[in-house]
Amino acid sequence: MHRFHLYHGSMAIIGAAIGSKALLSAAADGVDAPIVLMALGGGGLAVASMYTVFARDPEESAIPAYAVLGAILGAVFSVLGVVVEALA
Repeated sequence: MHRFHLYHGSMAIIGAAIGSKALLSAAADGVDAPIVLMALGGGGLAVASMYTVFARDPEESAIPAYAVLGAILGAVFSVLGVVVEALA
């Protein structure tokens, strides 16, 4: 699998985790400006990452291995954070 796909897929997962955390907060505490901004930012990150995957050629970009590793770790920790928050 290309680094391109791993990187942008991980960024989409991070965006989805941020957006879902905002939606969980909105359901529990109500809607206010920071929650709306967090939901829009997370959703925007997920949409932009998926657009990049489908619109760009993976061969044209060179993403370093450390950036891919950082994005993957960020995605894992983001999802774990949302899961722990939802279960608490």
